[in-house]
Amino acid sequence: MNKTIKLHQKDFITLIEEAFKNNKHVQFKVMGHSMRPFFKHDMTRVTIEKKDTYQKGDIILFQYNDSYLLHRISKIDHEITCQGDALK
Repeated sequence: MNKTIKLHQKDFITLIEEAFKNNKHVQFKVMGHSMRPFFKHDMTRVTIEKKDTYQKGDIILFQYNDSYLLHRISKIDHEITCQGDALK
């Protein structure tokens, strides 16, 4: 049985970190519009997992300032560049 709960972002990130420590994945609904048209606000469900390496095209969850963003990797060199699909 799937159960839906709403969490404050800080609590949500704590659960993600705990899941990653235990080699588990996390599934959630996308909130926001930066990944349109592929991901739709409050409709698209994604599953994320911690990986050892990432490549261009991967979608990652990362912290930027005081927020967490789900964006696609657009470039990897000495740092990783990400952007939302709606910004292309």
